[in-house]
Amino acid sequence: MNGSDPFDRLERLIHRPISSRPDWLLIWRDEAHHLLFLARRAGANDDTDTLDELATEAEVMADAMERRLTFEGL
Repeated sequence: MNGSDPFDRLERLIHRPISSRPDWLLIWRDEAHHLLFLARRAGANDDTDTLDELATEAEVMADAMERRLTFEGL
């Protein structure tokens, strides 16, 4: 990971203001919210293995979203 909290990064992307809201963005936000929900649950249960896996997924998801936003000029 790049040193920043991948869950915080994902949260910032979810709430990033975007003038147009294509369908794919709404679907992505739902998936990101679900991943963050699972991370909160894993954290509450002190399930560090699952939390580490979800952190990796969050980083991959955030990377993909940033690339797509850049590609589409959003």
